Amino acid sequence: MVENLSPAVIKIYAGRIKIVTPHVAWNHCCTNRQTLSAEPLPDSLKEVLNQSVKVVNFVKVNSTNTRLFKSLCGDMGSLHTTLLLHTEVRWLLR
Repeated sequence: MVENLSPAVIKIYAGRIKIVTPHVAWNHCCTNRQTLSAEPLPDSLKEVLNQSVKVVNFVKVNSTNTRLFKSLCGDMGSLHTTLLLHTEVRWLLR
């Protein structure tokens, strides 16, 4: 999912994704961050998000935990073995 990009840039990404992985579904979603942040989260969702942040922070706090997490995922047969942190990409908006 790509957020907050111009339609022309989105078409470039969509075309590239279809070439590399034709079976992947493409979805453009543009959310209004102010609206989402203005509404209070239900307590159950807030607790899940807090626990998720704690787990990700624990895994990413040092390289040993990251390697152990990768090994655990590999032992479980997971296709994904790394955690991606949310980063700001404001330079794309210029």
